[in-house]
Formats: sequence, structure tokens, C-alpha cells
Amino acid sequence: MSRHTHNFNSHPSNVVLGLFDSGIGGLSVVRELYARGLENPLLYVADQIHAPYGCQSIEQVNRLSEGITKFLTDRGAECVVLACNTASAAALYPLREKHPNTQFVGMEPAVKPAAENSRSGRIAVLATRITFQGELYNRLIKRYAANTDVETVVCSELVELVEQGDFQSAETKKCIRSLIEPLLAKDVDQLVLGCSHFSFLKPVIREIAGEKPEIVDPANAVATQTLRILNKITTSGAGNNTKRQPTGCDNQFVTTGEISTLRSMVSHILNKDFKIYQAGWQNTKLEIVSDTQNDN
Repeated sequence: MSRHTHNFNSHPSNVVLGLFDSGIGGLSVVRELYARGLENPLLYVADQIHAPYGCQSIEQVNRLSEGITKFLTDRGAECVVLACNTASAAALYPLREKHPNTQFVGMEPAVKPAAENSRSGRIAVLATRITFQGELYNRLIKRYAANTDVETVVCSELVELVEQGDFQSAETKKCIRSLIEPLLAKDVDQLVLGCSHFSFLKPVIREIAGEKPEIVDPANAVATQTLRILNKITTSGAGNNTKRQPTGCDNQFVTTGEISTLRSMVSHILNKDFKIYQAGWQNTKLEIVSDTQNDN
């Protein structure tokens, strides 16, 4: 693949929104944003060569998150959504310190509403190992669930299945059943989806879990908060970006993995085709190296 550059921020106008995830999980947030009428230009990075982030070290996730954030802000993003619970747990606070002029939205397990709405006093959080180790999660537990029994369930294998586009095979159902049934036996009545990938598994989780437990998905809240921040930047003139894109410009999706893989999942999940770009890591720097026209 020949390396070339692409200008994502050539016209001053609308606030650019950046999002990233280790893969397709963050598309659950993008789907909610479009359902709410998002018109801002959007730049999405799927770091699929390193997916899932839950299997990386916290230090590595921090480095990757910093590199992607630099990639997004260099291309005009004034609001960056960490559409990945693992990246949020590891890197949200450091990124806010390093980039004070950028607005960040993180994904955190919805522990607060789960604890407030639980009648049994028992909730479960399904997430990756790093999410549970992060400062963000521990703060949530201490603040909102100190008097609640919280079951933590590490589900890295589900992330990998979703990343493969496997939302409802027999293998996926078997894996979910093995995780969910012990929780139901403990009278857990709130299932918190602590990974953006798990949004795509809600129909199967509901099928297996039955009607009783409430499935708590933060994608809706993250989309709402993102739109609130975008509106604030637009109406207040906040931010320091003089290279905004016009409303209605093309959105770009970038992957460090295979273009064809991300293209098929974007089309399936968002029900629309977008231009897909290939990116590669040069040490700690992320660079565009090819676009969809070179993908066969």
C-alpha cells in the first residue's frame, strides 16, 4: 500500500467529532448518535490490529489512546469520544490532562442507575479486566454502589466474538449462557454492559436472561452527552479549531485492520456505506496509508 495523506479538515465550519474503539464496539455509540440526528462530520478510528484492548496492558492502552487522540485532533476533532470502556478506564483522565482544549466523553459502566434501580440489591457488571482495574470504575463503585452487591464478570471472549461479527451463533449463545445463568441464580436484577461491544448482544442476552433482569447499556447516555457537548461548543464558540468542516461533509471511518472487515460491519450496523481508510502505526504515531479505493 502506498502512503498518502488525506485532508479531513479543509473547510472551516462545523465541529468535528472524533470517536475511537479497539474495533467495532464504538459503532453502538455512532448508531445512537445517528438515531438522534447527528449532522456533525464524524471521524471514527477502529484500532483493530490491537483488538481487543481488554487483553492489552494499561500502559499499552494509554499509549494507543494517546496516539489515536493526536490523530483525531490533528484532523480537527474538538470533541473526542472514547467509545470503549477499556480505553476510558485506562486513559480518560490522562487524556483530559494532556489535552485541556479538547472535550472528552468517556464510556463508564452504568453502575449508578443500576444500583439505584436494583430491588434485590445485587447487580452485575460485564466488562474486561482492564475496565475493572481502572480508576474510573473503582470511583463509580465507591460513589454509587458502596451498599450494593456487585458481581464483576470478565468477558473478553465475548468481545472477540463480536469483533468477528458473531452476534448470535450457537457458540456466542453458549458463552453468554455460561456467564449469565450463575448471575440469575444469585438474584441479580441489573445487568450492566461494561463494554461497547456488548450492545450488539442485547437481543441474545435478553433471550437467555428472560424478562426479569434489566439490561443497562450506556450507549444511549454517551450519545446524549456527546450531542450536549457538541451543541455547547457550537453555541458558545468554545474550542480553538479554525479548520472546521461544513455540515453535510463526508464522514470517515479508519481502521488499522482490514478495510473489508470494517466496511462490512459499518454497512451492517449503520445500514449505510461510508468511505473506509487504512491506517498504520509508525511507532506511537497513527498515519493514513490507504483508502477504500485500493482495497479489493
